[in-house]
Amino acid sequence: MWSLIKFLVWTGFAIWFGIFLATHEVAGRTPVQHLERVWKKHGFSAQVNQLKGNIKSAVEDAKDSASTVWDKKPRERHSPQDREAINKLVAKRNEEK
Repeated sequence: MWSLIKFLVWTGFAIWFGIFLATHEVAGRTPVQHLERVWKKHGFSAQVNQLKGNIKSAVEDAKDSASTVWDKKPRERHSPQDREAINKLVAKRNEEK
């Protein structure tokens, strides 16, 4: 009988604590929202995104090495910021004509 009472008390406490975390606001956000924000910034997904970027860079480097062996032409890689800057320069040049 005592174990049933302990089980019910602990279950009730766990439910209360979950409701508290999901509804009570601390500094304008609930604790669950704070946790989600920290997880997105520093959690496993941030490490996976960094790893994806490193793998993409390694694949591009490998393609560059392979293409220079066969084609003897260097490959050019431009970041989205570089492309945007070039497009602005070309548009500006076309307006001057």
